[in-house]
Amino acid sequence: MNPYYAFTIFPTSKFEFSARLHYLWNSQNDSPYEGLRASSIQPERAFHANFAASYEVLKRLRLGIGGYALQQLTDDKINGINIANSEERVFGIGPGLSYNQDNSQNKFWITLNIYFETGAENRPEGIGLVLRISLAFWKAKWPANESGVL
Repeated sequence: MNPYYAFTIFPTSKFEFSARLHYLWNSQNDSPYEGLRASSIQPERAFHANFAASYEVLKRLRLGIGGYALQQLTDDKINGINIANSEERVFGIGPGLSYNQDNSQNKFWITLNIYFETGAENRPEGIGLVLRISLAFWKAKWPANESGVL
C-alpha cells in the first residue's frame, strides 16, 4: 500500500510549488526469487516525497527545480528475521523545464528533469534523467453550461 497526499500551491500566476508525500507499506512475499534461498521476504515501511517549484519564464515554458527523498523506516526481513542496517535512504535534486501546448483539440506537455542524488544508503547513487511526454486526448470545459453538465 502506498497512500499519498498531493498538493499544488500557486502563490502568484507564474510561480507554483507542488509536492506528493507518500507512506509505503509492503506485505510479506511468500514466493521470493529462488536464488535468495528464502521462504519469505518483506521490504519494510518507508516515507518518500516528490517536490517541485517552477516559474513561468515564457508563455507555455516553465523552469524550476525538483527533487525527491526516500527514507526507509524499518529493516527489511528475510524469513521473518530483521536484516540489520538495511534501511534505504536517498535525496535527489536538480533543475527541470516544462513546455506545454494547449489548443482546442488537446493538451500536450514535455517535461525534462535532471536529478543529482546524494546521501544514498543501501542503494546506488547517481544522476538521473527523466523525460516525460504527455498528451491529453480529451479536454473538459468546466462547466460547459449553467447546469454544470459537460
